Amino acid sequence: MNANEHLDFYNPDSIYYGNSRHYIQQLENKVRQQQAEIEELKAKLQLHEAMDNQCASLMQQFRKVSEK
Repeated sequence: MNANEHLDFYNPDSIYYGNSRHYIQQLENKVRQQQAEIEELKAKLQLHEAMDNQCASLMQQFRKVSEK
């Protein structure tokens, strides 16, 4: 094995291969965690939008009743 192969991140015989795989796994875990947080925030946003729409509808009904 020459010096370049010995330091190659993609070569399983390299001294850096294990570290790079560990680093990639950490990044993948972080991305999964962030994606879960994004999905949770999307769900909360949809709930808030539904509540806003409901409030707007109720205000509209209240105004119609008040005008009579």
